[in-house]
Amino acid sequence: MIEFIIKYWLEVLFGLIAAGIGFWAKRYIKLEEAEMKRKQEEMQSSMCNKVIETFDIKLKEVDDRSTEADQKMNAEIEELHGDMDNLQIGVLSL
Repeated sequence: MIEFIIKYWLEVLFGLIAAGIGFWAKRYIKLEEAEMKRKQEEMQSSMCNKVIETFDIKLKEVDDRSTEADQKMNAEIEELHGDMDNLQIGVLSL
């Protein structure tokens, strides 16, 4: 009889130990998955920020080049207007 009681309580004790190990393993796995997800989101956010920064830099470079080209074109247009004015004066004086 005592042997049965000892076996019973040992079985209960080992069952509790196994349940505790299972609980902690499941909790550890969930925490590990949450940490991996956080790192992945952080990495994606960092990559997105780098892409945006690079895009902004390239856009500024293009804008600067465009501004320079616009200034050159406006100078050429003004020069052509001056030449046209000179031609008109010359033609009208004939």
